[in-house]
Amino acid sequence: MAGIIDQLQPLYTEICELLGELCGNERYLDVLEAYFPTSLTVEGGKFPEQPEGTRMFNEEFHFPGKYGFVMNHAFWGVDLASANEHSETPDETGKRIAREAEAAWKLGKEAYTGYGSPGTLKLWGQNIWEPDPSTMSTDVDNLAGFARWLQSQLTSDAGWVGPDDASAPAWLSDLKKYWPATSRSSESFFGFWTDVNDKCALYLDAAQRLTATAAQSTATVNDFQKNLLEVTTAARDHARLALQQWQRFRGPSGAWPTGKFNDQSGAKTILGGVSYGTGVIALIPPVSAVAGTVSVITGGLSYVLADKVEIMALTSAAEAYDIWSGYSTDISKMTQNMRTALDAIHTRPVPNSQLASGSVGFEQLAKDVKASRADWTPPSVTL
Repeated sequence: MAGIIDQLQPLYTEICELLGELCGNERYLDVLEAYFPTSLTVEGGKFPEQPEGTRMFNEEFHFPGKYGFVMNHAFWGVDLASANEHSETPDETGKRIAREAEAAWKLGKEAYTGYGSPGTLKLWGQNIWEPDPSTMSTDVDNLAGFARWLQSQLTSDAGWVGPDDASAPAWLSDLKKYWPATSRSSESFFGFWTDVNDKCALYLDAAQRLTATAAQSTATVNDFQKNLLEVTTAARDHARLALQQWQRFRGPSGAWPTGKFNDQSGAKTILGGVSYGTGVIALIPPVSAVAGTVSVITGGLSYVLADKVEIMALTSAAEAYDIWSGYSTDISKMTQNMRTALDAIHTRPVPNSQLASGSVGFEQLAKDVKASRADWTPPSVTL
């Protein structure tokens, strides 16, 4: 997918901005709760006791940011009846709490928007977004063209027949007829000539297998990159939803006050758990053009992963750190699935293939070719 990182980069930045605001809200509320707890409790499940000489006051507190809102919150302030000249007035206490809360909010935001945060998200998915399917597809096209050319050399009109064959070109028959009988080179030349078909068949089998393997790998990377973009977009949307719920509830998102989403039935997505059947290579048009002569391409060079829809870890959370770590878990799972898929393409035999090389995995084929190098080398010609 050309330009995949260009589509991901703004999402990474936006996710960090949203999680920064979310973390800021959480820290802002922590400050307010320290002065008048509504959800924080001490050991034993009891609220902290009211400080001596205080009573409850209410104040409007302004949560900053793009998704900011105003929240009414209580705090323990000095009871005016017991105040002295050194006492802080309730108004002064409210302003001081607001300053502390805003400072905490800024620190929370910087925890996700500071140096390296979008870069961290980018690094997590690097193994998926870094390959370039468009470049890979160009190489597949070239391999497919080479396979077609080799196939054409094995047709009856290609000319690779013996000099005594009725369909042999005149120049070949004349060459044998008029080659000096005293020369030993004719024997080596015609030995080379008649060996061409055997060598061409070997290279055609390998070219067909390499074309199909490269095409399958290209399609696989392309699919996982699409999935990475979908999951990253879902992460952005989920972080935005959490902030919108803060605006709505004037407090933690989700099932207040736990900060957790309960129902995730609508938040499912495939985390790279793709299942391929036959014909997937046809997704790349240049390769499907050789389907008639390169049977393996429509045959079954495929991998199989569990055909299931998984719930993203990040969509189970509404707190900034849980969304952050959940996205990390999701991308790690997706990366492992892609590694498993590519490994299967690399190592498994091709089921029901008409190719000689289909009985072994591609990795083994490469080893076999290297070990039998002499079989792939044409005989020498002595002139």
